[in-house]
Amino acid sequence: MQGNPTRLNPRDSRVKGESGMSEGYTLRTFRGEDLNRIMAINFECLPENYSSSFYRELYGRFPETFIVAEEDGDIQGYLMCRVERGFSKLRSLSPARLMHVVSIATREQYRRRGIAKALMLEGMKKGAAAYEATECYLEVRVGNEPAIGLYEKLGFAKTKRNYGYYLDGEDAWVMSLALPRAALRGGGNGHRTRLHDPHLRRGIRHARLVRQVHPQAHQAAQRHLPPPLRHRGGGEEEGTRRGLDILEQRLRVGPLILLVS
Repeated sequence: MQGNPTRLNPRDSRVKGESGMSEGYTLRTFRGEDLNRIMAINFECLPENYSSSFYRELYGRFPETFIVAEEDGDIQGYLMCRVERGFSKLRSLSPARLMHVVSIATREQYRRRGIAKALMLEGMKKGAAAYEATECYLEVRVGNEPAIGLYEKLGFAKTKRNYGYYLDGEDAWVMSLALPRAALRGGGNGHRTRLHDPHLRRGIRHARLVRQVHPQAHQAAQRHLPPPLRHRGGGEEEGTRRGLDILEQRLRVGPLILLVS
């Protein structure tokens, strides 16, 4: 492993504290040659361990939210996430793109320097920007008070208790936080909606077909939407998609699943 870099590339960021002085560590995205070091930190810090293929899979799918912290010429901490599509952890039966913090660890001698906080902030920023995540969530041991305190300072709230979640029988808190909205960006007049996700655009084309073939389903979908998403320029299309997602989950309607998925 090489020493501390003297120049930062655009994918790296030197972290500064509240005083504006450098904290001495650098954040960057994971690289393939980091794998052995990441696995060693995972074994050193956590009882939940993973195969090398698991790390590679998450890196291949979500590279922007696989972040490492370097100090003293080596990696001393990491954050690994994936983005899932499902229901909101904060609002009942509301579709969401969920950034799931699969694993975060900092070596003991490098803790209490702000590394974990910086990893979380960088990961959430990239999750929203790169993968259009709308919420972040994680599981944490109910007895891990330092970690719970950190997440609460970041704005996370306890949303569920998973009993016997860990292999040793300890419960886990599910903690969740809403992220800035990135999937939809308003047009010039504030009513047009530009859709940047190709999967969402394809889903909208299917939603139009559902609107023609299943008008009653479309009307039912609209009834489940919050008022700002109903019949508002381009927002109607995105609203239709979200409404159909809700119907798909609530009613398990076969034709909608075939047309929308």
